Amino acid sequence: MEHVDLDVIIYSGHGKETNLRTEKEKNPFLISLKSHLN
Repeated sequence: MEHVDLDVIIYSGHGKETNLRTEKEKNPFLISLKSHLN
């Protein structure tokens, strides 16, 4: 579950919204990129 906490930290830096779902809607390519990193 540690990676989930890191996801929140990473995505919180990409916008004012810290909601992971909101960031996914705004930046879907980041989800794919992070999936490859993991």
